[in-house]
Amino acid sequence: MRVLLSFILGVVGLAVPAVAADSLTITYYDYPPKMTIVGGKPAGARIDQMTEIVEAAGLKVRWLKASISQEADMLNAGKRTFCATGRSYTPDRAKRWVFLPYYLDALSEHVIVARTEDAARIRKLKTVSAVLADKSLTGVLLQNYLYGPVVDPILAKGLPWVSRQANMVVQEIDMIRLGRAHYTIVPVQSWRAYQKANDGARGLVSIDTFGAMPRDSLYIACSRALDAATIAALENAMASLGYRPVDFDKLPKAP
Repeated sequence: MRVLLSFILGVVGLAVPAVAADSLTITYYDYPPKMTIVGGKPAGARIDQMTEIVEAAGLKVRWLKASISQEADMLNAGKRTFCATGRSYTPDRAKRWVFLPYYLDALSEHVIVARTEDAARIRKLKTVSAVLADKSLTGVLLQNYLYGPVVDPILAKGLPWVSRQANMVVQEIDMIRLGRAHYTIVPVQSWRAYQKANDGARGLVSIDTFGAMPRDSLYIACSRALDAATIAALENAMASLGYRPVDFDKLPKAP
């Protein structure tokens, strides 16, 4: 009997790792100014913020370069153990992603970026809805990105003249600069960083979004493949560092 018990315990022991994971994969991409890539490595305030949280959870960070779209696809698949550096919450996303219930940051204000020669025409439309509805103006926007309760329902209809194929903010603005589209919508901080890195981005101007773009709160989102113990450790780390707790059930619902 003892021999049989020893054998069973031995088999069970083979099925469970002897040492818990000591690191956590975090995705990153070029999203200036809070996330930039310097010498092939991530840098910036958000990178420092995530490092502090992960290390407070007793883990080391393993950085994984991805695009915004690739990150969302991996979160949707729920097969790889990793967390993202900040995503907007929606009940639909929460069905597939694990959101840590602590406020991380907020998106910056957004602006429309267009070529100088198209700016007056866009301003005359006076609303983002009108800009999107104008078939003579081609737009380029990010995949897997939330643009708020005004813009998202319009995009959900599928507008052939508005491309959702961009993976990075820099790519969006580059396409406008090269004349491949008339406008894009980007965080104002990213626009300013682009100007700084591209000699003022001559030939391009920014236009406000006519009040249509909210400053969404951001939260750490993790894959459902991540074990409960690691999720708990991250939540405890954020609490110990003074992050504000959030009850997702009490968040305002989109109209």
